[in-house]
Amino acid sequence: MAESALPRRGGGDARAKGSYPTPHNLSLLAAVASTIRRMIKLTWALVADRMDEWTGEDIAEGVAVLEAKVGAVVDASGMQEQAVRHWRADFLSPVVESLRTEGAAALGRGESWSKAAGPFLACASPVT
Repeated sequence: MAESALPRRGGGDARAKGSYPTPHNLSLLAAVASTIRRMIKLTWALVADRMDEWTGEDIAEGVAVLEAKVGAVVDASGMQEQAVRHWRADFLSPVVESLRTEGAAALGRGESWSKAAGPFLACASPVT
């Protein structure tokens, strides 16, 4: 079988000009890809109340948005001050801390993360 009759990787004509990734090109592509910031989608729900989300590149900003928005809902809920403190300490704080540590690590690996505490659930995923 003549060389020109052989199928070319990617399906093109063997006589067509083009280049294939070489080990050098691949390492360069990997280096560039590692510097590109990934978008993150952060979603949360307060059972029987509401759901919200944030999308951005900076997990620290996402954590701040989550904490501020959920905190505002809890503060405006009409609960007594002691109940608000309990809610923040037992439900909001553990989820926020987990997102800052375990969540950031998982997102850095390109994986999703989720955590629930009482009636509060949050999850974060890389956006592709």
